Amino acid sequence: MPFQVQQVREILAGVNEPPVSHQFIETYSDQCEEFVSRITSAFQRFQPLDQKLSKVEYGAYLAAITYASLSNHVLAFRLILLGALVPAGNLQRYVLESIALALLGSDRGLPMFQEYIDGRYSTTKAIPQVIRHRERLGLNMPALRQLQSAVRFYDRYSHPTVVTLATTMTMREDGAGVVLGGIFDESKKDVYRQEIESRVSLAGTFVNYLDGIDRNASTWCA
Repeated sequence: MPFQVQQVREILAGVNEPPVSHQFIETYSDQCEEFVSRITSAFQRFQPLDQKLSKVEYGAYLAAITYASLSNHVLAFRLILLGALVPAGNLQRYVLESIALALLGSDRGLPMFQEYIDGRYSTTKAIPQVIRHRERLGLNMPALRQLQSAVRFYDRYSHPTVVTLATTMTMREDGAGVVLGGIFDESKKDVYRQEIESRVSLAGTFVNYLDGIDRNASTWCA
């Protein structure tokens, strides 16, 4: 502070991103490999579901939001590996709401997803409404409570809180310093571990989530 022109240029060009990512991957290698395995299984499960749903327009929209939940979960994980916790948290909320919206859309007897297609639905309602219709959708309450809890947790990254403020600072031997761009901060290793393990855990539920969409969609999409 103050940052120089060249420093800002390097941040925008991502000059420091490879060493930061490498340090994350090296520190959390087991979790990263588990994430890769789980999300790859989810993408493999999605392929036949996509082919099934995309035969009709409604189903194509449903396939698109389902895919968005998978692809953005990967991107949210990638943002963590760049040390960008706030955008990673914001994107994770998008992922969770997409999951809820896709589950609602899997039952054409519920109006929410068609309202979403028509631009008349607020996706912030998706998780409460999935919980309300859980029996109809064949979902269990413990898993939905976990989803609800995760959304509350990532709300903290959508607003200026003490948690988000801490991501702009780092502890050094000579005291606190400010951060521009992503870094690997040794003092935040426990926070990083919690964030990474949470996403690995969610990735492990995706095949079941896709199975649920497939099961419900079978009543209207052969």
